[in-house]
Amino acid sequence: MSIATYTAGTPAGGSGCQRVWYGDRARPASMQVLATYYFVGGHVQRLVGHVPGGTDYECHYRDGELDAARSLNAAQCPKASEAKPLP
Repeated sequence: MSIATYTAGTPAGGSGCQRVWYGDRARPASMQVLATYYFVGGHVQRLVGHVPGGTDYECHYRDGELDAARSLNAAQCPKASEAKPLP
């Protein structure tokens, strides 16, 4: 199994999104979206994804903390300090 990420990180203090796929890199059509990170000012605001063979999750963050009340399946959500752009 391979992991692919686009874009390769976000600039410090930047805004945008980063998508992560998993699957067989030799067969790009087989790659599945694992997660999409949405950043504002260099901090994650939202994380949407799917646990392979498991549940979907949608994590919302506010003021540097997970907002569990607004999140779907919050138990799957990383702490805001762990939700960083991937290299």
